[in-house]
Amino acid sequence: MARRIIAVSVLIVLLTILVGIGYGFLAPIRGVATGCDLFTGTEVVSLRPGFRGCVKGYYLPGGVIAQSPQASSYSVSLDLGPLRCDFRRGEFIVVHGRAVDDEGRIVMTVDRCG
Repeated sequence: MARRIIAVSVLIVLLTILVGIGYGFLAPIRGVATGCDLFTGTEVVSLRPGFRGCVKGYYLPGGVIAQSPQASSYSVSLDLGPLRCDFRRGEFIVVHGRAVDDEGRIVMTVDRCG
């Protein structure tokens, strides 16, 4: 009987740990748009006009999303429209929207932000 109680207790502890880990991966994270996640977003350097989906990168001053937090890295302008996104300089973000060609440069028109 004591062995069963111990076995059930260990099982409950393991399930609790697994649920906690699962929540950590699935819980909303600051800077990540609804419907996007940290792992499947497209990198900034891969954007082409006509792309629609999630893009991951770093927010830099001037309203751009960049491949890395350095100011010299490849970046694309963000058009947030009426959205109020609370991004901070150098913060890793994932946004959802579409890439458009604006007179030879790519602009990411954002429809969701985290």
